[in-house]
Amino acid sequence: MGKNKKRAGILALAFLSCSAQAVIEQAAVALLVRYQRPITVWDNGNDTQLAQPLLKKFDSMIYIFSAGHPETLIAQRWPRLIVLDAELVRSHWEIVTDAEQVDLLLLSLDGQAAWQQYLERGKTMADHLLFWVHSPDRFMKAQLNKLTNVIWLDQDERVMVGLIETQNHYLRRKYSLFDGITIHAGPLHYDYYRIASDYDSKFFLKRRGARVFKTVWEPGINLITYKLCGGSYPTPQQLKQIICEKRSIVHDDWGAHNIILQGNDIALIDDHDPAHCKPRQACSEQDLDTIIMFLNS
Repeated sequence: MGKNKKRAGILALAFLSCSAQAVIEQAAVALLVRYQRPITVWDNGNDTQLAQPLLKKFDSMIYIFSAGHPETLIAQRWPRLIVLDAELVRSHWEIVTDAEQVDLLLLSLDGQAAWQQYLERGKTMADHLLFWVHSPDRFMKAQLNKLTNVIWLDQDERVMVGLIETQNHYLRRKYSLFDGITIHAGPLHYDYYRIASDYDSKFFLKRRGARVFKTVWEPGINLITYKLCGGSYPTPQQLKQIICEKRSIVHDDWGAHNIILQGNDIALIDDHDPAHCKPRQACSEQDLDTIIMFLNS
């Protein structure tokens, strides 16, 4: 990704406004306009104040919202919006950060007792992490100032706003059980799952021995994560309709673990995998029933 001299424009934004909200929004916009490919933003902030302007400006962006009071966003029916339960996201944070990867994570540290672990885990799931905390105590401020590779966009007694550019990126493999949810601790068939990402392209790489399988990364969130984190928008009923409409797509491993939710649409991943040893075909009645049972569980 970018180097320090390229970040000067973002850093300068801290001086454009005395409002921390404006600094955060301006920094997010300055990052997102650089992307020349589909992007995913995960908003784990305090409220909808960031979501509204970002959704308006970047209408093709996948926007995952797991902060408080999403009713206004849901009522506006943003086509690329995904809403998760904030409490469930926090309680499953370690699993979520292992299994997902986004381009920008917006993270509030307000009210986070274990904020250091919370922040460290957040760094593993995003190309860029934009975080903030209001009225940090002396100890928290001292610990935050010890962090390396942070660009401080705003820093005073009332608020601290920082930007971290991470060096991700490995994923754990996800599996679904129609009578529950599990995320496997590591790959079964492949030595690693890795993401290669820049502003122009993003790829998913799977290596087995000397062979590397490379596919274009699909923006969005895995259907299993949506279920695990109490997804409420799109609704499960809307999702069933979307999946039924897409069941004619030919794939060699139809299943919830290979469905990426993109708001009012889905994409299938992990096709043409020699490890599947299955014929490529449309979604069978059995596979469809399994996915529907999973959503109903």
